[in-house]
Amino acid sequence: DGQADSGAAVRGTVVFRSDHKTGGGFHLRLRDRDGEQIDVRFWDAAASRHKADPGLCKGAEVAFAGFRRMALKPREIPYAPPNRVHSLNYNRAEDVWYTLEPSEVL
Repeated sequence: DGQADSGAAVRGTVVFRSDHKTGGGFHLRLRDRDGEQIDVRFWDAAASRHKADPGLCKGAEVAFAGFRRMALKPREIPYAPPNRVHSLNYNRAEDVWYTLEPSEVL
């Protein structure tokens, strides 16, 4: 059911957000300073608690921790960022940890 990445954190800019039409979940695609991208998915209680947060939007600078790393299913790979074989997932609201960071002024 996924591997917990205890102590691991990921930081980046939200470049895409998708609110799922059914089931109540949503996901964010983050891009780090090197241009690498990964999807962060919220399900169940985690989605219920955090879906309405206006800070989790395109352009936000966010750092996440407490996620579970999940291998992508073959049908998900065509929709994943290039060279990705896993996503970062939250199911339990109490596992979600993130901080919104000020955007850099260009």
